[in-house]
Amino acid sequence: MSSKAQGPRITYREAVERLVSDINRIEEYIRSLQQNANIVLAELEELRIAREALEQLKQYKGEEALLALDRRGHVMARGIITGKDKVVASIGGDFLMELPIDEAIKIVTAKEGDLRNTLNAINQEISSAYALYEKLRATLSRLIEEAEKRAAEQRREQPGSG
Repeated sequence: MSSKAQGPRITYREAVERLVSDINRIEEYIRSLQQNANIVLAELEELRIAREALEQLKQYKGEEALLALDRRGHVMARGIITGKDKVVASIGGDFLMELPIDEAIKIVTAKEGDLRNTLNAINQEISSAYALYEKLRATLSRLIEEAEKRAAEQRREQPGSG
């Protein structure tokens, strides 16, 4: 009896199949993270636009303005600005609050900071996942090379070959 404890052995084929499955899962995970990063980037852009609009409103001298009725400004309506010192801002969840413009800018800026932190965390996770992906791909390449070498050696060792 051998003093070496042996667990169940796997074949090259099983190892390759496992690695391919792991690689596919990592690829899907990376795609998901990239989609999340794109969502965060889009939200950051919306907040940047909102902050710039608030800064312009502080300096606006007129009373009439064109108001976008959709996110892209395809349809506009004329509106009267009744008060230029306060705006109604989302303060989280479904809550809105009338605030001085400077306070609204602070809220938007804080949200931008939170989203930048989120984006940094997502990008770090993408980097980690990509490093694992590269490691698995390298392992898969080594396994395939080893299998090809063994197959070539077995062909050379067979009688009547060559």
